[in-house]
Amino acid sequence: MRDKLQSDIFKTLSTAFFAGISYFIAELFQISTLFFNLSDCKWHVTVSVAIYTAVLNALLLYALSKRTSVQVVIIERKDKSDKIRLDDKPRSTVVRINVNGNLNKIKNNVVVVFPQWIDVMAKGSPDLKQSENDSQKYLIGLSSIAQNSANEVGIFYFDITINPIYEETGREGEILAKVNGNKFRYAKSVKKLTVHYSPE
Repeated sequence: MRDKLQSDIFKTLSTAFFAGISYFIAELFQISTLFFNLSDCKWHVTVSVAIYTAVLNALLLYALSKRTSVQVVIIERKDKSDKIRLDDKPRSTVVRINVNGNLNKIKNNVVVVFPQWIDVMAKGSPDLKQSENDSQKYLIGLSSIAQNSANEVGIFYFDITINPIYEETGREGEILAKVNGNKFRYAKSVKKLTVHYSPE
């Protein structure tokens, strides 16, 4: 999974932004005067900007190292497809969640959402909970995956079929997942499953 905040473009733009901030800080206080005795006062501004920029970059890299990567992939269990067609027989789907990076104090969850016209049967798992407010939503705690899995991977199975009251008309929708949590703490990647139904 490619983390946008770890990309070279983001780091380059951040360095340029930090250099601009550092220049204004250096105009107020030239930290280089505490460490160096330079003959030309103009060099103090340049050296101070370099010091401030380096410190800000170091703080950014430290913050990025504390991020948690969460990747969610929803596919059909048998053929591993991300697009399926429903009929009168149940189809088995898989929700695979990979958690990497900083695993300390993970309190957020992944919400898996099914279209209203799909009947869902979740396979038994102690880490999987149905939402009290919406029967089409299931909650998966990230902390339970990090604690109960040796390789920080959680795999959850659902059998789906068309709800009988919607059998008369064609339908198309998506099984989605949402990773709750702060965007700066979590690097999120979600691959959805597209579901199509057409009456015979």
